Amino acid sequence: KTKEKEYLKTSMANFMKKQYLSHNNDAVENNVIAENLKELSKGNLILENPDELVNTNTILREMGLNKKFTKPNNNYKQKKKFKKQ
Repeated sequence: KTKEKEYLKTSMANFMKKQYLSHNNDAVENNVIAENLKELSKGNLILENPDELVNTNTILREMGLNKKFTKPNNNYKQKKKFKKQ
């Protein structure tokens, strides 16, 4: 039962982290998620090792938010022709 509880705590914390990342542009520290989980559960759910949470980049990649942005190709734009005066 203890393993199941640890699994559920970690799953809940990972879900919280994913939700944080989907609503904010900033990364979030695992310790912040652990503290929020503890606070919301009134001390009943304490993560023993917050570093075991899923990596932020992994979550962003799963959400499709960690795309590499490439420089736009401007070849399609026509050059302006200047008249000689």
